[in-house]
Amino acid sequence: MIDSFGSPFDYENRLAYQVQLPKCYMKLSAELKIETLQKLPDKTLIYIFYNYQNKEFKMEATRLLYARGWSYNYQDCLWYFKLDLKSLKDAQYFNPKKWEVVPCEKPPSYEAFVTFEDFEKYLKIKTNQPAAKSPSRNTSI
Repeated sequence: MIDSFGSPFDYENRLAYQVQLPKCYMKLSAELKIETLQKLPDKTLIYIFYNYQNKEFKMEATRLLYARGWSYNYQDCLWYFKLDLKSLKDAQYFNPKKWEVVPCEKPPSYEAFVTFEDFEKYLKIKTNQPAAKSPSRNTSI
C-alpha cells in the first residue's frame, strides 16, 4: 500500500507527487473593500503593492503611500520615506527582507524616482498592450 502514495520526499520518483490546493484557499475569507485600505498601516500597504494581484487595490495602495510621504524608486524597487529629493541625504527606505524602515547606506538615484501619475500611465499601457516598458523617470521633482 505504501507504494501507491506519492511524496515530495520520494527521491526514487516512484510516483509523481501532485499538489492541488482547494479553490476555497484562493479566495479571501472576508472580501476586502477598497475603502478600508486607508485604515491600514504603511507596512500593509507596501505588502499589497508587492504581493496583491488585484490591480485596483495595488493602485489605491500606491496612491495612499504617496499621500503619506513615500516615494518609489524603480531601479531599486524600493519605497523611500519622506525623502528630501533635492539632497537625497538622510534617506530611509522600507527593507522588505527585514520588513522595517531602515537608513540608506548610499543615496538612491534621483532619476529613478517615479510619481503616482507614472504608475497610472504604466498600468494603462500594461493593460492595453502585452509588452510594457517600466515606469518613466520622474523629471518633474
